[in-house]
Amino acid sequence: MKILIADDEKTIRAGLVKIISEHFTIPLELLEAKNGQEAWDLVQQEAPDILITDIRMPKMDGIELMRLVAGRESKPAMVVLSGYDDFSYARESIRHGVVSYILKPVDKQEILQVLDKLVSERLSQQRQREEQLLASAMKGRVPEKESLSELIARDAYRIFKCVQPGSFELSSFLDQNNAYIVEERPQALALLVPETKRLEILEIIGKKAVFIGLSDIIRTPADLQTCMTHADIAALTRFFVSDKTFYPYEELADPAVHCSEVRTLDTVAVLIGTGDRSALDRNLQSLFAFESDSLFQNVTALYHIVSQLPSLLAAFHQYTESDPYLAMKALLLRDSDRYTAQEDLKKDLGDFILYLDITLKQRYSAYPFIEQALTYIAKHYTEDISMAVVANHCSVNYTYFSEKFKLVVGTNFNDYVKQLRLEEAKRLLQSGCYKVYEVATRAGFGDVKYFMKTFKEATGLSPGEYQKRFIV
Repeated sequence: MKILIADDEKTIRAGLVKIISEHFTIPLELLEAKNGQEAWDLVQQEAPDILITDIRMPKMDGIELMRLVAGRESKPAMVVLSGYDDFSYARESIRHGVVSYILKPVDKQEILQVLDKLVSERLSQQRQREEQLLASAMKGRVPEKESLSELIARDAYRIFKCVQPGSFELSSFLDQNNAYIVEERPQALALLVPETKRLEILEIIGKKAVFIGLSDIIRTPADLQTCMTHADIAALTRFFVSDKTFYPYEELADPAVHCSEVRTLDTVAVLIGTGDRSALDRNLQSLFAFESDSLFQNVTALYHIVSQLPSLLAAFHQYTESDPYLAMKALLLRDSDRYTAQEDLKKDLGDFILYLDITLKQRYSAYPFIEQALTYIAKHYTEDISMAVVANHCSVNYTYFSEKFKLVVGTNFNDYVKQLRLEEAKRLLQSGCYKVYEVATRAGFGDVKYFMKTFKEATGLSPGEYQKRFIV
C-alpha cells in the first residue's frame, strides 16, 4: 500500500508522515513530493494507492495535478488539503473525483478517519483482484503472470480443499491471515493458505468442515493447478479413512505408484440403453471395488471416477433435462463434494444409470439398429470408422441412418464419435503414462495437430496443460 503526500511545506509533510505511520499497523510506503510536478512524476512511476495533495504548490498546482491523475486508467484515491475555504476549489476537486476535501490546519482525527476508510477499501479491492487472478490461474488462464508471481512469492502456500464447510464470517478471517478463496462451490471451498499460518488456520477451519485435503507446498505459479488436483485427491481420503478430519497429500502420495489406476465411466456409459442390467451392475461393482493395498492407488482411482462425472452427465443432458427424476439425480452427482461415503455416491450413480438405461431402451426400441450401431461404435471408435461404415454394418440406408441417429441419440454421428474420443483422450492423459502424440493415436484422432486443436476447443486447455492437472 502506497500513500503519496504532496505539499510544498516540509513541516506539513513530516507531520502527516508521523500521524499516518504511527496509526497504521499494516505495511505502508509513504512517498513525499514538494511540488505538483514531482507528485505527478511519482504518480506515474510508483502508482500510489492514495494521493494527499495541497492545492497551491509551485511548478504545478493541485488542480492541474488532479486533472492529470483523473485522466489515468488506474488512479489513486485523492484527498485534498487546503488552507483556502473557497467553494471554487472544492467544486473543481469534486469534478476530478476527489473523495475528501479537508481544510488546514488538518485535524488528526478527521484525516485518519478518511484514510482508514480509503485504506480499507483499497485493501478490499486488492484482495478481490488477487482472488480473481488466482481463480483465472486455476482455470488455466493467467493474463497477469507478473502479478501472480508477486502474490505467490510473498510466502510458501498450500491449498486447503474444505469439504462441506460450515458458515462463519470468512472474509475477515482470511484477510487477517493473508489467505485467499481460490474456488467456491456449494459443498466445498478451496483456500490458498500461507504455510506460516497452516496450523492456526487448520485448527479453526477444521472445526467448520467435514474434511480437509491439503496440497503440498506451492512455490511458483506453475504449481497452482497441480496442487489444486493434489488437494482434491487428498480430500477424497474421507471415503477411506474414518479417524481423521484432514489429510495432507504429501502423506498420501506413494512413490512406488508411477501410473495411477484410471477407471473410466465409459465401461458403463456404452451399456446404457442396452437393457443389460446385469452387465451394468457388474461394471458398477467393478468401478467401486477398491482393493489395492495402497491407499494412494485407491484414492486416485476414485478421483478419476469423480472427475469423469461431469462428462457423463453432459453426454446425456438432453434426457436429464426433460425428466424430473434424472434431473434431480444429475444435480446431486454434479456436486460430488456432498458425498462422504462411497455407498451413497455409488447408489446415486447406479440409480441414475439404471433409470437412464430404461429410458433409452424404450427410445431405442423404435429403431433397433441404433443400439446395434452404438455397440459397434463403442468397440471401434478408436479406429478409422465413418458413418458410412457403421450404417453399412447395420444394413441401413446412409441418409436414413443419419437422420434417425441424431433423432434418437441427440447429436450427429461425427460429434458423438468425437466426444467418445475426447473422453478416451482425457482418460489416457489422466493416467500420466502417455505422451500427447501417443494419446492422439490411441484415442483415434490420428493427426496430432487436429487432436490438439480439437482438445483445446473442447476443454479450454491444451492436452499438456490438461495432463499437468492430473499428475499425481
